[in-house]
Parts: sequence; structure tokens; C-alpha cells
Amino acid sequence: AAPTGESSDEAAIKFPFPFTPYNVQQRLMTQIFQVMDQSDDRRRADPEAPACVGIFESPTGTGKSLSILCSSLHWLLNSYPTKRRRSLE
Repeated sequence: AAPTGESSDEAAIKFPFPFTPYNVQQRLMTQIFQVMDQSDDRRRADPEAPACVGIFESPTGTGKSLSILCSSLHWLLNSYPTKRRRSLE
């Protein structure tokens, strides 16, 4: 079961974070990952479609920079190559 305050989707993604992320960091990383994934799916279905945009807000000192880096790199190194291989098959 997902920890309190997290959906099962948020708990399912294991990001390369240097320590156990706080709930706010896990939620932010999951949402960033999902926007990147949805945007990629949309562009693959229709190359002329506009990319998805995510606007995120989090209080000072909540680890936004590290969360952005970890979620973006995780998507780029794991999800993107998998989708790319499938589209070439």
C-alpha cells in the first residue's frame, strides 16, 4: 500500500534520489515525470501536437531543484528509450 498522502502511482515510481524523498518531493517528481511522459505520447501520436506544459509550485526549501533533476533524468534514461524502441519495432 502507498504511504499516507500518496497514490499508488506515486509510490510505484522509484526515482534515483540520494536519500528517501519526502512526500512533497515524491509527488513533485511523479507529476513532472507524468507531464513529460504525456507530452511524449501526445507528440508521438501527432508530431504537430503542442507539447504538454507543467506549472509546478512548492515552498522554499522543499528540494525542487533536486526533484526536477531526478525526475527528468529518470524519464530521459528509462522511459524515453523504452518508448523509442517500441516505436521503431
